[in-house]
Amino acid sequence: MLMKTDIPSSVTPCFAITSSERAFPRHPYSVRAARDHVAAVVSRLAPPPPGPPAPPAGDDRLDDVLVCVSELATNALVHGAPPDCGFLLRITLVRTSATGAATLRVEVHDDGKDLPEQAPDRLSVSAPGREGVPGTGGRGLLLVSALADAWGVSRFRTGPGKAVWAEFRFPRGAGGEH
Repeated sequence: MLMKTDIPSSVTPCFAITSSERAFPRHPYSVRAARDHVAAVVSRLAPPPPGPPAPPAGDDRLDDVLVCVSELATNALVHGAPPDCGFLLRITLVRTSATGAATLRVEVHDDGKDLPEQAPDRLSVSAPGREGVPGTGGRGLLLVSALADAWGVSRFRTGPGKAVWAEFRFPRGAGGEH
């Protein structure tokens, strides 16, 4: 059976995908470097099709993205990556041509076997050995949950490791409620 797979040049795609990947070493400066990389990639994105803008530099939504990148990268270094390993950052932007709306997904991949958990009452976490005194950590995923439209964890199919991801819709709330 012969199938024709050529797409006529008159057909316009319904969406456009832009992506970037970069590996970062196990070093405290990698968190800032990851955040700077995301800001640079987003600022270089091609102009959006007619319709609502997707994501302009300086947009408060971009600030949300950068806070979440910092949290996910920090978690990968502190909790996920083995001693001699860093993390991989993947950025994907899917833009719908019909509306101009876009979804930006950031993923932080590490080789750690443990999956992150978000306790529902994370704000009342006490410092170790200091019950009743609020701790200074443990709220990163609470921030991610509050700022991102969606977030989650994907296990690798083979071997150890996972990707913790967060998605952001531009304009805010496009394609779903925040």
